Amino acid sequence: MNKLFLLLLLLWLNTGYGVERIYNYDISIDLQADGSMLVTENIDIEIAGINIKRGIYRDFPVSYKDNKGIKYQVAFDVLETSLDGDPVNSILQEKGRYMRLYLGSKQKMAPTGRHTYSIKYRTNHQLGFFPEQDELYWSAIGPDWAFPIERSRVELSFPVAIAAAQIATEFYTGTYGAREQAASSGSTSGAAWFETTAPLAPGQGFTIVASFPKGIFVEPTNTEKLARLLRDNAAILAAVIGFIALLIYMYWAWNKAGRDPLAGTIFPRYKAPSGLSPAAVRYVQKMNFDDKGFSAAIISLAIKGYLQINNPQKKEYSLLKTQAPVGAKN
Repeated sequence: MNKLFLLLLLLWLNTGYGVERIYNYDISIDLQADGSMLVTENIDIEIAGINIKRGIYRDFPVSYKDNKGIKYQVAFDVLETSLDGDPVNSILQEKGRYMRLYLGSKQKMAPTGRHTYSIKYRTNHQLGFFPEQDELYWSAIGPDWAFPIERSRVELSFPVAIAAAQIATEFYTGTYGAREQAASSGSTSGAAWFETTAPLAPGQGFTIVASFPKGIFVEPTNTEKLARLLRDNAAILAAVIGFIALLIYMYWAWNKAGRDPLAGTIFPRYKAPSGLSPAAVRYVQKMNFDDKGFSAAIISLAIKGYLQINNPQKKEYSLLKTQAPVGAKN
């Protein structure tokens, strides 16, 4: 039993979860008057050289789609990075719909022990504008950390004074899509705060929601929304423009070479073209053989003397084939 316990303990330590962990994950969000956000993250972490070797990285979502499949882009502009207050090397790489920020250097191992990484960045288009209120729905800590987080606190400040009673707060903890609420929150004049009340296991996140009165931030106009929609969905815009250009070209080509010539003056002709019977002319006109074509063929044969039409009772007709043309007319 003791050997099994020691084996499990060694496996636990080798994963890094028994040593490498985030003690405090503090986030400060300053909402700017233009609706953008100035964010500072302080990550108090234990480094043991197991999973964290040359530094840490942070994934930030910059692209998402709504329930209609419309794509939206947000900015992620890194302003400062530091380790224990001193500047630290950082590299930003695109990873699908995320931007990954590496803190550290490939040529240098990260110092072991307890240290604090700090990230300061600016982002935009994070506010939601609704008929009765505006809102910030923010994934403060995404569910992608491979280490337990013992505690997290988020502080939110507004550019103008707002009564605490006008700020409504919500929060969610757990894995992606979970709606657990192992946290607490509150608001003061012009600010709000959120804090976890239980550690976050690896793969768990912390989402905050703050609702506040309209008018604090200027809502984008319909023109601005359309411009952003077109900018964020450039591929769709290019497809629409290409389709319109194709239609214009097809119309030009049809008008240039494919349009039927204009009809001229129509002259009546009382005789069938040479070499064509009335039935044949009817077929050429309709491109099929109908009752009128059949009647024209019968009358044509009768006129030429190959057929005799009898109508003794003037109600029913009978056709009689002649042996030789009688009174044939050309």
